[in-house]
Amino acid sequence: MYNVMFAKPPLMIEKYPGFEDFDSYLNNDVKFRDPVSEDKFRTAPNQPSIDCYALNDPIFHNLNKFIKQSVKSYCKDILLTNSNLRVTQSWINKNVTGSQHTIHYHANSILSGIFYFTENATPTTFYSGEIDQINLPIINGRSNEFTAAVHFFTPMKGDLVIFPSKIQHLVSTNTNDETRYTLSFNTFATASLGKHEMMTYVEF
Repeated sequence: MYNVMFAKPPLMIEKYPGFEDFDSYLNNDVKFRDPVSEDKFRTAPNQPSIDCYALNDPIFHNLNKFIKQSVKSYCKDILLTNSNLRVTQSWINKNVTGSQHTIHYHANSILSGIFYFTENATPTTFYSGEIDQINLPIINGRSNEFTAAVHFFTPMKGDLVIFPSKIQHLVSTNTNDETRYTLSFNTFATASLGKHEMMTYVEF
C-alpha cells in the first residue's frame, strides 16, 4: 500500500467533435515564418504562423469554443479552481518532413495546449523536469508515473491536449511524408489571481 504525496497535473486529452476540413486552409491560406536555422548543420526547425492570434479566424469559431470549454474543465476538474483563464495567443505550427521542434516551454502562461490537425503525427515528447539524484536501474526497462522522466504522447487527428505551461516538451524529427500541422495556445488569468486573506492577490 502506498499514498501518493505529490503529482504533476496531467495531460488533459479531449477529442474535438467537429467535422470541419481544415486541410485546404492550412495548405493554402496560412502564412508561415521562413524556416531559418541558426546552425546550417541542424535539422530544419518548426515554422510558426505569422498570425499569433489564429483562433480569432472565423474558420476556427467552433474549435475556439471547444478549446475554451476544455480549459475551463481543466481548471475545475484538475486544478480545482474557479479561476477563469483566457486564451492569450494562438498560432499554427508547420513541420515539413525532416523538421523538428526543439525543447521549450511556454513563458507568461498558466496552461498551454496543442490541437492536432494531422493523422498519425509525430509524437510530442514531454519532460518531467525532475532530477534523479541517484539513478537506480529500472526492472525490464519499464517505468511508471513515479519513475518516468519522459512521456511520449502519440496524437490522433482531432486530439486536443492541455498541460501546465512550465512543462518542457519537443517534437522530434518528422519522418512522415505528410506535413505535420498543429495549433498551439497559451492562457492567463482574466482579471485577478490569488486571495486577499492569503496575501497572494493580484489584480490586472
